[in-house]
Amino acid sequence: MGAAIAKLFAAEGAKVVMSARRAAALEEVAAQIAEAGGEPMGMRQDSSRR
Repeated sequence: MGAAIAKLFAAEGAKVVMSARRAAALEEVAAQIAEAGGEPMGMRQDSSRR
């Protein structure tokens, strides 16, 4: 769901900042957004640890 929303915002011209636990998944979505002409920025983050 998060990837779909990020792609939707990017398609509308928004600069998208994303975070995910897995770097590979994050890089894949960022590449798709960039290929479509968007400006993605991403960082790996795990907020489940306290």
